[in-house]
Amino acid sequence: MEIIEVVINCGYGGFGLSDEALQWLKEHKGLTSDTYSLDGQRDSKDLVEVVKALGNKASAPSASLVVQKAVKDHWCLHEYDGDESVGWRKPAIDVKSIVFDAKMTDTEKVETLKQHYEQDQMLWAEFEPISHKIRTQNEEAVREFHRIRLNRPPRNPDDEPTLLDIMPNVFSS
Repeated sequence: MEIIEVVINCGYGGFGLSDEALQWLKEHKGLTSDTYSLDGQRDSKDLVEVVKALGNKASAPSASLVVQKAVKDHWCLHEYDGDESVGWRKPAIDVKSIVFDAKMTDTEKVETLKQHYEQDQMLWAEFEPISHKIRTQNEEAVREFHRIRLNRPPRNPDDEPTLLDIMPNVFSS
């Protein structure tokens, strides 16, 4: 299972690149316009690179961009008022088309559904052990982003969690 990096907005507001990020893309990646079209390409290597290179400075005024890890071909964005997180997307099984396929016998339909179910279980078994690690790394990246944004010193992991750790988006404005 291949792990990729994607860029998300970890605060309320709109996803967007700063003028400094656009300038960086012009200088380093040959961007020729004053805009950068994402077209749903949150896993674009150029986008990931500019956010890594500039950190908080890559974000437009209403954005809080961070790089997160995801499983290639099985990730999705969950969004609420601009605040995004990376989620897991299972492969879609069109059960209806299998069940109502007039060319298949009932036995073939059952076997086909069983195969899809077994593939889904194998995929989840492969993903599940790394999902906790990915989720932990992503949460740490968001906490670090807000710590830098609020100019706070690093926290000792053994300390009690602060309100910033529990509710980072509330205190990031």
